Amino acid sequence: GEYGGGVFSGSGNVTVTASTFSGNGDWYVTNGGAISAGGTLTLVDSTISGNNGKRGAGIRSSGTLTLTRSVVAGNSSYYGGGGIHVYAGTATVTDSTISNNSVRYSGAGVYSQGTLTIANSTIASNSSGRDGAGIALLGSATLHLDHATVAANNSVVGMSGGIGFLTWPSGIPAWTGNATIDHSIVSGNTQGAGNEIHLGS
Repeated sequence: GEYGGGVFSGSGNVTVTASTFSGNGDWYVTNGGAISAGGTLTLVDSTISGNNGKRGAGIRSSGTLTLTRSVVAGNSSYYGGGGIHVYAGTATVTDSTISNNSVRYSGAGVYSQGTLTIANSTIASNSSGRDGAGIALLGSATLHLDHATVAANNSVVGMSGGIGFLTWPSGIPAWTGNATIDHSIVSGNTQGAGNEIHLGS
């Protein structure tokens, strides 16, 4: 379907514990290849891997997302958010790994339009065609990295391999949010212009 290849929740509360979602969604059709949630989504000790989606191949959230001690890996998206697409609302990632996700355009690890907090977690080895292979920010999105690692992510073109805001397509709204990086590592991310982070003009 168009939303949630594995699970779709419009506005309710969903809790996933010690579970695996794999092989869900369609690369060019589904928003939220494995899970699409508009309410409260909590994942603990779970794995989201090998899913496909138009946006958010692993998870698409427009409410409140909490990801704890979990893995989001090997998911593939067309437009944005190979691993996670924070369409709106808040997302908190703790003690988790987001790795080896891919996207044709931007934000292979996380594509965020909301409020994103990543603590004691790793975003690594994600690959995108354009901006922010690790984390891509759009609109008024805010980012807080706390004791996190963003490493070895790769963007083919664009302005940033690790963390950055969207610069394409033309006419896209300017990024007006803010980012705080606290006791974190951003290293070994690659892009044609050599930028690990692109959050300036």
